Amino acid sequence: MNNKVLFTLLIAACSVFSVKAQEQGILAFKSDFPELAKPLLLKELQQDLPNKAEICFYLGNVYFKENILDSAKYYFDEGLKLDPLSGQNAVGLVMLKMKNADRKALDAELNAIFKQKQNKKDVRVYVAASYAFLYNGRDVDALEYQGKARGIDKKSPLVYILEGDILAPKGAGNAAGRYEMAITYDENCKEAYLKYARIYKRVNADEAIAKLKVLEEKDPNFTLIYRELGDVYYDINKFKEAAE
Repeated sequence: MNNKVLFTLLIAACSVFSVKAQEQGILAFKSDFPELAKPLLLKELQQDLPNKAEICFYLGNVYFKENILDSAKYYFDEGLKLDPLSGQNAVGLVMLKMKNADRKALDAELNAIFKQKQNKKDVRVYVAASYAFLYNGRDVDALEYQGKARGIDKKSPLVYILEGDILAPKGAGNAAGRYEMAITYDENCKEAYLKYARIYKRVNADEAIAKLKVLEEKDPNFTLIYRELGDVYYDINKFKEAAE
């Protein structure tokens, strides 16, 4: 099945995602499917949903990853218009100038965001700051800010998924362990299962399949499980299972 056909099927299948409507696009992005997330987020932005500012934040991230920076800025700005207190979108605007910026100046801007009352204990804002460094290729800074996020809420699955994403390029073992920790703190954290399986298939395909099967038992209507299972089976030359 080619990517274009697969993409079309995934879009059609989104109607059976067993998650709330306003979470579909965000979950697709968090699961590392920005090409699927983008049309979902754009569609959701036109609906009467309570989290439009957050939708704008993730759209900004999609465009940032596509290196369409004017569109990224547009959506971060739109997010702040919808919610002037949105720490995530404020971090998004800082992300746009991170590539070669001085760390001291960036710390000052981010700390000003963190000090705002609504952001002080919001782990999502600290996680956003760490990803901002990560998406700019500044892994060391990203890991330091992951530590700040963990200090805000050490039981949040977000901080362990984040750490796994930072460590993933360095090897499967440590990253998989962090995704496992995310599942420990939230057994329904779908993106953690997908990321665990995606990275673990390199070293143990059977373990990756087992993890996806656990998620399938929890939510058989979550379409992206089957996308990942197809990939794993294909990689180990089980073409019949992959086709299914």
